[in-house]
Amino acid sequence: ANIGVTFGDDGEKIEGDGTDLSIASSGNLNLTSTVNEASAIYLHANAGTGETIKIHSDQGTGASAATESDASITLASDVGGIGLLSGLNAVNAIRLEANGGISENIIIHSNQGTSVTDGAASIQLLSDAGGIGIKSTASLANAIYLHANGGISETIKLHADQGTGAASIELTSDAGGIGINTTAAGKSLDINTAILDIDATEASNITMTTNTGSTTSLTIE
Repeated sequence: ANIGVTFGDDGEKIEGDGTDLSIASSGNLNLTSTVNEASAIYLHANAGTGETIKIHSDQGTGASAATESDASITLASDVGGIGLLSGLNAVNAIRLEANGGISENIIIHSNQGTSVTDGAASIQLLSDAGGIGIKSTASLANAIYLHANGGISETIKLHADQGTGAASIELTSDAGGIGINTTAAGKSLDINTAILDIDATEASNITMTTNTGSTTSLTIE
């Protein structure tokens, strides 16, 4: 038989059956520690390879906006960081996944960070020994879209710091073309390199035109 401790009525109780322990509340359930030390609150499973720890909101529909914390599950630290650490040496060691429907999205948002420093940007993707891949399987325009929209001083930079190969930065399209466009008046496309090698395999292999008016010019130096 289950043996338990009831507080007030059967809606608030701690109950065990010799194997599992249940804590039930018909109101809020608060765990509070006032000790100023590491592991002030510690949830720990240590039974075997099949164990899991699960935090589950069954009916909550809230989703946090930019500066809000009203999601159905919220992890909040007022003056410290939040770390996710996995010791698993396998794929999906840490996985963030949304699976709610066609309107879902995943947002990683730094609200006040201003750093653009290499290795310490306000949002930093870092892999010490492997690569970083961005992949989309959507058959849509802008399937992958890099966009800066901060002001007149903004730039977008692709930088290979130590690669020595002939294609340390490579743009490849298997079945389509590659377009480089600048439409702002008075702006140019600058290519600065020790050697410029342009090769094409079709009969009309290199074509250069200017077609925006009689006052425009095409210059090769």
